[in-house]
Amino acid sequence: MSVAKQNTYILTKAIKLFTTRFFNRLDCYYIWDEYLGRYDAKRKPVTPALVLAHLNHQITLSVPTLNLNSYCLWCAWDSDDDNEDLNSIEKVLIDLGWHPLREAKRKGRQGHTWLFFDIAVKAADLRLFNKAIIKRAGIENAGIEFFPKQDCILPEGMGSGLRLPLGKNPKTTSNGAIGWFESCPERTTDGQLNWFAIQPVNPGNKIADIARMIRLEEAAQRTKLCGKKSNNVYRGKIDFKQIAQAALQQAPLIVSRWLPGGKGSVHYTALNPRRADNHAGSFTINLRRGCWKDFACDVGGGDLISLVAYLDDCSQLEAAKKLASFIGLENG
Repeated sequence: MSVAKQNTYILTKAIKLFTTRFFNRLDCYYIWDEYLGRYDAKRKPVTPALVLAHLNHQITLSVPTLNLNSYCLWCAWDSDDDNEDLNSIEKVLIDLGWHPLREAKRKGRQGHTWLFFDIAVKAADLRLFNKAIIKRAGIENAGIEFFPKQDCILPEGMGSGLRLPLGKNPKTTSNGAIGWFESCPERTTDGQLNWFAIQPVNPGNKIADIARMIRLEEAAQRTKLCGKKSNNVYRGKIDFKQIAQAALQQAPLIVSRWLPGGKGSVHYTALNPRRADNHAGSFTINLRRGCWKDFACDVGGGDLISLVAYLDDCSQLEAAKKLASFIGLENG
């Protein structure tokens, strides 16, 4: 094999690896548009030439975080702050036996921390995993963006995107910085790709196991708080069962407050603000029983407290307090 053919073979192999690791779907992508000053969605096939142009710093690509089945090959934490939060997350991951990769760190910006998996992982499980990591790291989540941002997307949606590594940051504040992987000593595309190729991936099935445990713990906590009378009263004299029952009497008012624009006097349907929902129908709340479900992403609950907790992304306790205040329920 000639040197030219050998180099072409190596480059083709590197592009294939890069595409396989990062692209959750190959039918669309985001590309930075100088005129618009933002990433523009393109519903076109991802090609080797397109990826090569990114790696050669001719264009900058951002990839959708989910495939059409709402699974992801990786998750990532993004910090634009100059603090230790991302370092704390990385330390927790390493202490727990994960293999994170830091990218795009520079003065005044902590960059991205990536976690790659050997199989595609359910986005909803990854988001639960993130909550556990953030909690263990003992930090506030306000300054950290986590990807994937949605539990699921509809077929016509693309969801949030994240800029690919090894490309040029197109924003004016970055001064053309390249998203190098920090642990790789070489600051060339070839050197980084060769280093990236030998990095181990993480076991995706562990994420599902962790998410299952978190859900069981949350379910046990709900059962404890809504069980016997002695367990009904929790911090701040919150009676979960009483609030859930009282909320049913004002269910139409509650759903119109948290889900305005929906329809239905018994089965209330509305757009789900927690995902890229463009057509009402999948997300339904039973106003007589309080149970609810989004069939598009397989999430649901048994009362209006859990609905508010889901919509506001807060704890059951916080949701109960919000509902009690909204419906004017006094707890003694």
